[in-house]
Amino acid sequence: ALLRAAMSKRRDLLELARERLDVWYADKTHLEDPKESQGVTFRLSKENKNCGGDGVPLSFMEFDVDGVRPVDVFNVLVSAENETQWDHSCSEMRLLGEWKNHQAVGVVGFFTAAPLATREVYEWQVVRANFTSEEFWVVFSTIDNDELRQKEALRSGAVEIQNCLAAYRITLKAGGDGAHVVNSQQVNSHPWPLTSRAVAEAGWPASVKFATALEQQSKKQAQLGWAPNRTAAPAWMLEEDAGCSAKQPDVGLRSSLLARAEAGLAGPWDSREEPMVVRPLPGGEQIKIWQSEATCSAGSESPATAPFFRAEFRVKGALPQEVFNVLVAKREEARWNPSIMDINVTGFSEGARGIHEKLTSPKLLGHEWRPRELWEWQVASHNSTNGAYLVALSSKEPTTPRFAGDEPSVVAVQCIAAYEILPDAGDSLVHLAFHVNPNVGFVARLKVLWEREAGLMLADWAGKLSKRSQELAKMRPQQPGSAGPLPGIDSDAFRLLTPTPPERNTSASVRWVLSLAASRESRRLRVFDTRGAKSPPFPAWQRAFGSLDLAEAIDTSRWAAGEFHDRSKEVSELFKLLAANASHHETAAFASGPGNDSLALQLQGGALASIQWRYLEAFARYDCQSHDLPDINGNTGTKGLPMWAVILGAVAAFVLLVAVVVGCTCWCRRCHRLSRDRRAREAANLLLSRTNSAATSVVSSANPHSSLHRIQKPAHLVASSTTCPDSDRASSTHMSS
Repeated sequence: ALLRAAMSKRRDLLELARERLDVWYADKTHLEDPKESQGVTFRLSKENKNCGGDGVPLSFMEFDVDGVRPVDVFNVLVSAENETQWDHSCSEMRLLGEWKNHQAVGVVGFFTAAPLATREVYEWQVVRANFTSEEFWVVFSTIDNDELRQKEALRSGAVEIQNCLAAYRITLKAGGDGAHVVNSQQVNSHPWPLTSRAVAEAGWPASVKFATALEQQSKKQAQLGWAPNRTAAPAWMLEEDAGCSAKQPDVGLRSSLLARAEAGLAGPWDSREEPMVVRPLPGGEQIKIWQSEATCSAGSESPATAPFFRAEFRVKGALPQEVFNVLVAKREEARWNPSIMDINVTGFSEGARGIHEKLTSPKLLGHEWRPRELWEWQVASHNSTNGAYLVALSSKEPTTPRFAGDEPSVVAVQCIAAYEILPDAGDSLVHLAFHVNPNVGFVARLKVLWEREAGLMLADWAGKLSKRSQELAKMRPQQPGSAGPLPGIDSDAFRLLTPTPPERNTSASVRWVLSLAASRESRRLRVFDTRGAKSPPFPAWQRAFGSLDLAEAIDTSRWAAGEFHDRSKEVSELFKLLAANASHHETAAFASGPGNDSLALQLQGGALASIQWRYLEAFARYDCQSHDLPDINGNTGTKGLPMWAVILGAVAAFVLLVAVVVGCTCWCRRCHRLSRDRRAREAANLLLSRTNSAATSVVSSANPHSSLHRIQKPAHLVASSTTCPDSDRASSTHMSS
């Protein structure tokens, strides 16, 4: 995917909030008549506004909070994750993360709606604070919240709602001694079959209850006695227009260690102070060493006075980049520095790389000291203007188990180990600052002893570093057209020199960017005219270049055998697309065409990284001017029924239900009566049939010619026997008599 366009959430949402409260709410002709309760004034807009695909009314509350400062109310609202402590309608509220490029945080909240399903909301939160005028803003919004929804899936059984704009303006109460709060809400809770307006009208007492709870919590906050300019919001949320800058990587640790290194390297070579000792190096060079004492403290170890060494020496026949790559490759150092017994790389944090190493100790006063173990941060930088490199190491808290061994080690403290490598007429000039507490007790205070031993150790180390750097220089391809990766190059070196911007596209490649730029259109960096008009959107290939992880793209250790020539050529072709926006130093890295080894590509990658940052800044400025927010101010229809219609419908449904029940009862009774009559007729017919049979039997037994008599029976007897069974029974009895 291309680098996602970043909208300045803070600026745009604050503008919407100010328009809503300072302009729209100020014109009371937009509003229905107010309702008041417990000092809270509640109003609804006459028109419904679009939110979440439906028309919802805007609600407004206005109230005072006595005995608190505006900043106290502000701090309560900013701490959204604590809302459950005072707002009982909120069952859960959590932070989803920080979006510093938007100057916003994301929150997810859950609100009880019994007997209906729980309502879930994904919101941005932005803030503004003016401590001079004591005007504070807190704004929540679900606008453009896809990034938040991707952080956490909708909870099973919950209904997602929208709060298109919830704005709070907190100012000083008229007359002082309190805060004045104006609030607007634009909530679509999807309450079908009711309309959002019906819910707002019926639920305004809940709004009053919320205001009361906010007042009580603000008074608790005031009792904490915070300073007037102290807030619960981080400083980056309060900066003005910071959202129009590209999102920076977190390199706080790297920056602090590099600053310490520069301070430590402000050495005697600048003041022309005479060195403590001068020792020869192989090749006719020499190392100058200065010694002093200073308090050493790093990590959790207690401060202690320890020797502080500074040194200067020249590495002939090796460029600063070559010396740097030998020095920074800690995994490879054990190959040329026998004092390293074990070493492990523990990963990156804030632009620094973790190093865990175990070293042999020198023999002092005839005593074999136990090995020393160090946990350190490693940082590095490159100045493309003067070609200088800087490497620094400093102790940190142990984060990995100790190395196994027959002899237990002692934890040492590396306060600072700083190395500056400068170009010097085709060679390299190295400045060293070395301040370590080896934990050797009183021996560390014996300056005379350390003068000799430190001089020997540093001279031996400098000689080995020089030799290894010269070997690397000789391994580099010398003939035009020859190209290939170099062995022993640390794949993390580029990340140390150039911290990777956040939100990289891990699937992007240089080849993909080139394929998008096949048309060779719009290659120049977009610019903005002085009248504020923005240029057309950036072409797809430029956005793709902005999303590229350059550390991965130029990592030759990941390339397959035989790929070097083609991949290096692709990097060179990419620069041709960007050359119009390159500086003189960046262009110099590509002066010889495609890189012919790993170090050449490292330089070219650094140049591309500088150009990439300028593109990211341009993207951020452009996107900051892109007002593509959905329209939440337009009037629109609403779904659902008003409250009176729902009540009338419920009454009609009840009447209908009663009618159905009565009708069913009557029908059942009628059916029961008909069934009873039918059974009575059937019983009468059965009785008649049996009576006729009995009469016939009597007549037959009294007269052998009964058959003839039956045939010749008078008509009136036939009729009588048919219509009146009782008469037949009487006649039969009479005849029997």
